[in-house]
Amino acid sequence: AVSATSAPPLIAPEDWRSTAFSATQLADGTGDWLADPDGDEKSNLTEFGEGTNPLLAEPTAHPQVVVAADGTLEMTVSKQPNVSLVYEVEVSDDLITWTGADDVRIVTESAQRLVVRDTRVLTNLYRRFIRLTFKLP
Repeated sequence: AVSATSAPPLIAPEDWRSTAFSATQLADGTGDWLADPDGDEKSNLTEFGEGTNPLLAEPTAHPQVVVAADGTLEMTVSKQPNVSLVYEVEVSDDLITWTGADDVRIVTESAQRLVVRDTRVLTNLYRRFIRLTFKLP
């Protein structure tokens, strides 16, 4: 997978959790990284990555995916400039096997934005998918 990290100044993941959740919520699992206490179908890890409130269901900007001029899939992701987090982008032909490092290249990266592109040109012979995941450093 191709990975990019946010630039300093960084908020450590555990510092964010201790600020976003009470001691009771941390103890009862509400603050677990994969929990979704507000029911908006975004895990706490995703909320951390997007800079949204994990206790308040709210709309978010999804990554923009387009077919670039060279015929490849291109994804533009808004990044949170102050969180310590890895943004991982992968591509797949079948939604089962995902690859990144050899199949995705970074076009541009800044503290607030990441633009990546698939290395394979789209044709009518196969499907191609691109996804973003968040990982703790």
